[in-house]
Amino acid sequence: AAGVPVDGGPIGVMLQDHAMGRSLLAAVRSWLDEAGRGNAAAQQEVRGYALQYLELLRQHIWKEDTVLFRLAPRVLDDAAKLRLTECFTDFRAGNLSAEAVEEYKRFAAAASERS
Repeated sequence: AAGVPVDGGPIGVMLQDHAMGRSLLAAVRSWLDEAGRGNAAAQQEVRGYALQYLELLRQHIWKEDTVLFRLAPRVLDDAAKLRLTECFTDFRAGNLSAEAVEEYKRFAAAASERS
């Protein structure tokens, strides 16, 4: 909406990272039961995919810090900047919607069941 192209631009790259992250986490999940039963090969698979995911996250955060967060002030108008500031302020203050809180609770419950 601010004129940054999705295809071939930094947003497209970030979306590809998101897809890769989902794929790596799905691979981890596919091996977890066997790994939990002590299967050494499955444990190695989980480790390998988890390390790939960790590296992806490191690179993704670097891209956010060095590309997106530096680009945003140049392409967003004042109204969009204000909305972002308000969202970050609400998040830090804990002023999340009831729907967001419930979504995070469901996520945390599902994650704790898997661990």
